[in-house]
Amino acid sequence: MKKAITIARIFSLSNKGVLWHLLAILLAVQSIVFNVLTQSPDETLLVFIVWWGASIALDKSLSTKRLHPNSFGAWIGFVLVLWVLWRSLLITNANLGSSLLPLLAGIGLTLLATPPRRLRPYLPSLGILALLPLMRVLLIPYPTQLTNATAWITKLILLLFGLPAEVQGNIVNLPGGGVTVASACTGLPAMLQLLTVSLIFAIVFPMRFRSQNMLMALSAVALGFLVNGLRIALLALINSSQYPSKEWWFKLFHNGWPAWIFPGIAAFFFVNLYTVWLERQVAHLEGNAS
Repeated sequence: MKKAITIARIFSLSNKGVLWHLLAILLAVQSIVFNVLTQSPDETLLVFIVWWGASIALDKSLSTKRLHPNSFGAWIGFVLVLWVLWRSLLITNANLGSSLLPLLAGIGLTLLATPPRRLRPYLPSLGILALLPLMRVLLIPYPTQLTNATAWITKLILLLFGLPAEVQGNIVNLPGGGVTVASACTGLPAMLQLLTVSLIFAIVFPMRFRSQNMLMALSAVALGFLVNGLRIALLALINSSQYPSKEWWFKLFHNGWPAWIFPGIAAFFFVNLYTVWLERQVAHLEGNAS
């Protein structure tokens, strides 16, 4: 009597883990595509970042050339993957439940690769996928203090450029006009995206000391906050100008594609700052060793 082929045996048939890697890629692509179709660009970008970080952590921590799942874990993983695929079809808006789906997909993939008692090499990737629901929790509140702080940093930037800006709560005034900093204008999504990148770097390319990783995370948030202040300052300048087409320019830099330039600038500076700092640490260690 021929031995029945279990799910665990199916995934162990491929010595190089081709089936497993293909399934992981398909789940990541499916997650990103459904977010593109149903979520905001900020939410989609965050999903892309966590899948990107999880793949880097996986490639760095282990090589999945051989898969050795047990039958029980493989069946649980298989059911989890199927449930995530089914649940994704029902997504209509961003919430904590939808943010948990990539993590559940990652757990399912892990159980298809190894028994539950050997999850340790996969924990960095799962930790990165867990950042998505964490950032969703942090994204829920928009406190008044944040809008006032954004207005304050905008005023400071304008004053540094010699412009007579004034602030009243969350309103930034210039001669001729100004802007009101609403909750959606605080740049919190961009700050959380940079914070996510910094935490991914801390997991995959950690600094020597935890305090340095914490400092880089704070630097990421501060950069996102400062660059968003630059964007609001530009909007205040446009709104206070006498240009005939200032409304068109205001809408373009408020909701159009140029608004994405500013988070890109913040990400560029953060990645370069992290790289330079990490290279200096490596050079210091190599100098002490020689």
